[in-house]
Amino acid sequence: MGYVVSQYPATNHTFILREIRTLRRLGVDVCVVSIRRPDRAASALSPEEVEEHSLTHSVLGAGMGNALLVHLRTLVTSPLAYIGAFFYALGLAGSHFRKAGQYLLYFGRRWSLAIF
Repeated sequence: MGYVVSQYPATNHTFILREIRTLRRLGVDVCVVSIRRPDRAASALSPEEVEEHSLTHSVLGAGMGNALLVHLRTLVTSPLAYIGAFFYALGLAGSHFRKAGQYLLYFGRRWSLAIF
């Protein structure tokens, strides 16, 4: 099961923290992807939050090198899916040049989420 959250762990995500920890205790394989890193320094996190942070993949802060490696790995292991997704993103824009740039950025982010 996967969770994509804006920021994890975060002080206002107590419910999500409890839900994810309960699912893990029940034996569910949970993958958490956080767009941003925690809202506090590691020293201010509770022991449960520290553990969750170590199990969470962060998109921002993972680095451009990691994003490029993810793209390359996906292109090599699933070239048809990768190329198909690229052209699908372009097709969403139709003839709008500005939208094409936006959809290509979404495409880049989408494949960069595959860090797990």
